[in-house]
Amino acid sequence: IEPDIAALAARNATPGHVAAIAQALADMVCCSADDVRRIEYDREFHYQLAEAAGNSALVLAFQALWTPRAQPLYRRLEDHFHNEQVYQRAIIEHREILEAVKLGDAKAETGTPDAARAEMEDNDALSLGLRVGYRF
Repeated sequence: IEPDIAALAARNATPGHVAAIAQALADMVCCSADDVRRIEYDREFHYQLAEAAGNSALVLAFQALWTPRAQPLYRRLEDHFHNEQVYQRAIIEHREILEAVKLGDAKAETGTPDAARAEMEDNDALSLGLRVGYRF
């Protein structure tokens, strides 16, 4: 559902939403892959994106899907595949999503919601591959 959340956020984000998403990304940038706060900062980025989508059902779905990431087993699995290179790539992808949302907020006719969806789909594909041990 994240690609659809990103597309809706690009259509519906207010300047306040964009600022909240940008702050979450800034927090991510200020820590390393070894910093346990990175998970909370990543969660905040995606939560703010869901809020910007303007659909409360998607916010609830996001929260339900994100909750397992706080569990010890998930964290151990993620730590097995997570490193600084992966984290820096995630920051780049999050920045691209933020930029797509910003453009969508400024001009809905630019087609940016599709760009936001595409960035999120790319991000999801890379994350899934890394979580199961594949290299792209």
